[in-house]
Amino acid sequence: MSTFCPELWPEDPTPDNLENCRECGLDQHGSRMVWGEGNPEAPIMVILDNPGAREDRQGDPVVCGTRQTLQQAASEAGLKKDDLYVTYILKRRPVRAYNKDEVRKPV
Repeated sequence: MSTFCPELWPEDPTPDNLENCRECGLDQHGSRMVWGEGNPEAPIMVILDNPGAREDRQGDPVVCGTRQTLQQAASEAGLKKDDLYVTYILKRRPVRAYNKDEVRKPV
């Protein structure tokens, strides 16, 4: 039996000058910016599409299914939380349809 248990990794704070960024329009989705999570000094960086749900509708912290799978795979590979840093192409979680080409274009 596995002893794996997913956990909410600490967030890397968003740089002050980008906190209120409105360039891509995802700020209108009502989701907050998540710069990254895990250890920013880690030897391994994982780049995902966008942050997952970190809070349920009541505001309680949760680990989304993608993060659970990533954490379990890392655990099975013998990696620890401090070995990984997860960051995102999109820094906000889209909660409805959006113009993907516009949002993903380089700034």
